[in-house]
Amino acid sequence: MPQELRRQALTVIQPAFRGTAPPDWLRRLIGEGLGGVCLFARNTPDAVTAAAVTGALRAENPDVLVAADEEGGAVTRLESAHGSSWPGNAALGRVGDPALTGAVAAEMGAFLAAAGIRLAYAPTADVTSDPRNPVIGVRSFGTDAADVAAHTAAFVAGLQSAGVAACAKHFPGHGDTSVDSHHALPVLNVDEATLEGRELAPFRAAIAARVRTVMAGHLLVPSLDPDRPASLSAVLLTLLRRRLGFGGAIVTDALEMEAVAAGRTLPELAVRALAAGADLLCLGARATEEATVRAVADAVVAAVRSGELPAERLAEAADRVAGIALPGPAPEDAATGAAASGSASGSASSGAASGSAASGGASAARPGRSAYAALGALAAGRALELRGEAPRFDVPPVVATFETARTVAVGRVTPWGIADLLAERLPGTVLRTVTPETADPSALAEIAADHERPLVLVVRDAARHAWITAALARLLSARPDAGVVDMGLPAPDARPLPPQPRPAGATYPGRRTPHRRRRPRRTPPRRDARAPGTSPPTAPPWPRPARRSTSSSPRADPCPTGGTSDATDPIRAAAGHVGASTRRVRPARPRARAGGVGAPGVNTAARDRFRRAVALPSSSVPPAPRRSGRPRPNRFPPFGAPAAHGRRSDGGRAVGQSDGRAGEERR
Repeated sequence: MPQELRRQALTVIQPAFRGTAPPDWLRRLIGEGLGGVCLFARNTPDAVTAAAVTGALRAENPDVLVAADEEGGAVTRLESAHGSSWPGNAALGRVGDPALTGAVAAEMGAFLAAAGIRLAYAPTADVTSDPRNPVIGVRSFGTDAADVAAHTAAFVAGLQSAGVAACAKHFPGHGDTSVDSHHALPVLNVDEATLEGRELAPFRAAIAARVRTVMAGHLLVPSLDPDRPASLSAVLLTLLRRRLGFGGAIVTDALEMEAVAAGRTLPELAVRALAAGADLLCLGARATEEATVRAVADAVVAAVRSGELPAERLAEAADRVAGIALPGPAPEDAATGAAASGSASGSASSGAASGSAASGGASAARPGRSAYAALGALAAGRALELRGEAPRFDVPPVVATFETARTVAVGRVTPWGIADLLAERLPGTVLRTVTPETADPSALAEIAADHERPLVLVVRDAARHAWITAALARLLSARPDAGVVDMGLPAPDARPLPPQPRPAGATYPGRRTPHRRRRPRRTPPRRDARAPGTSPPTAPPWPRPARRSTSSSPRADPCPTGGTSDATDPIRAAAGHVGASTRRVRPARPRARAGGVGAPGVNTAARDRFRRAVALPSSSVPPAPRRSGRPRPNRFPPFGAPAAHGRRSDGGRAVGQSDGRAGEERR
């Protein structure tokens, strides 16, 4: 019994380590029953090294759960040296195509599986509601709960189809906060109705898509529990279990984060989290010593023996952790899944930055670029928006990149921007970096002084930083011809992207054809065209079109392409589960009524001629066809400082990145 109790205590702990090879102490603990390890950028400079690390860990225990914080876009661990091969959530949400989101997630999952990763801490299911939020930003799919829910479900289904467990985070929703939980405790000041209708909708969709894990965030929700953050709150975690019906493993955000760690120890927090209902304890990036892990395990064992933590609760948590990993093939050599070649295209540059890139060219390949980058570049290109006329670069330009503090989630090492791409494509490009300390009038005047060269200004989340908006205003007044590339959230006045239909017949790997098949036009038969004595038809010559429901109940109509129904397709089913569609649904028009009175806008004279020609009763006349809805705009609510010029998009080397700086990476 004592050995079994200690094994269970080790099973629910997930530490980290330093270096690119597992230390001896970690190997010993895995042999004793340690449940998992979380990898960070310092452990995985490339996918080949990541595969070697995971192989060494599994040599001690084939069932060890290896996790990584791989979201795509700004947050990447396996591609931190050169940037992610896939755009982040904000870019995917801006495109507004859940099928594309699912395809990107499936490809990312294949890349992670080849490197031996079995749990990815993605997707971010937070709804961006507070534009001041310093840590979520482009990591969110958008500002509309229904859209975020649809993309969250698509990402979960795509990632898990590759054999990598997904994790919806940060429950119950980190989007409507203005504090980074790495540094202080955020407060989600919403009533229960708003929480139910907005924050919880993406998590419901993820659960409907059978997500394996949910990460509890370090944030306070006073309307439900004014005393404890969600990760330590039995009230919030019970809500996740009972009201949302989640039966998988609940993971804590890193317990070393200041939101919960201020004045407390890791062993104390571990016991409190388990008692509240959490299953897997993510200790954080700094938990890299054997003594730390053993202290946490000792505290858990002591809590069980003292009665503070029920033994059944610990056994339940250990069983859930053991059930996280999806069945899949043995990890292959990462070289086959992430070839270090330059054959795949990188991201397309913004039109404001380069005339040739704006016209659809691919950027120069980066060393170590994943062989999966083609789909990432396609997705990134669909999220780009060009306003105004793209400048032509007859001579190498001056590129000024505005650097802001990076969040801990993004980390120090992941590059962003397009400066190095332009320098590689256009030798002689002058690169300048602008910081709050160097954004003085004389330095800005020097940047704008060379009128013989085009000027490119690269920013992100400019509207959140007054010094950037002021510097942009000064530079654009001196150089109205300058191009601005904004790689952050859409500005308050940003227009939604227009509908972007794919070419006819286009499909993504593993997804069905997304287009609605156009029903062939049928010409009503003429009266004199029928053979004498022929009976008139008793039904319309084409099937009655399905009527869309405007209620919030799950959609049960067949897929537009005649493929799977909502009941069998987890992506569409999850979107329907929250009463959402990626398109705005117009109210159904009334059916035609007897007496020649039909729906508004119907050509009643033509309808009556057709009815007389085929001798049909009025009630059999098909209703007037309705136009399909337009994609829901992903507007960002107005706030604060004026927006910068230029297009906005999201994350990573393909599209852009969120704000970030600070110490080692954590979620």
